[in-house]
Amino acid sequence: MKTQRRAPSPTGGRATKTYHLAIPSRLRHPALPSLVFQTFEDLTTLRRHCMEEVESARHDAYRYRTLLVRPAQSRLRRWRRMLTSVTRCWCVLDDLVRTNRLVATRCHEVYRALLGIQVAWPRIEGPAYCSPLIAQTLDHVRQLLIHHAQRHGHQSRVSS
Repeated sequence: MKTQRRAPSPTGGRATKTYHLAIPSRLRHPALPSLVFQTFEDLTTLRRHCMEEVESARHDAYRYRTLLVRPAQSRLRRWRRMLTSVTRCWCVLDDLVRTNRLVATRCHEVYRALLGIQVAWPRIEGPAYCSPLIAQTLDHVRQLLIHHAQRHGHQSRVSS
């Protein structure tokens, strides 16, 4: 009796790491949708401010284009990077508002990005009145993650 040979694996016999997609969970607690919406509004305000700063920096760069400034140190570049970070966070919260489904891994990414934004804000000389807004947004995302972890029995992983 002949035995059939198995087709070679596409990885050549090497072990592969499998990635599990995070399963989104619905926001069932009555206070969470308002918390999500408040966080979304705060990020919208922050995003709008970053857009205004980018436009102002673009105007200044055009006006003073004859002066020698290294591109990596330009005000325009710093504000564009900040706008990109804020927009990424805003997109995750926008998706959360529209679908009412929290994906923990994406919220963790938002939390880490907001920590970076909070550190970078004074360095790019952002206005002081936005710092409490960033801290409040960070706290709201932390509350969302804590609630999600408690709901799914991961209390030991979450630090407050």
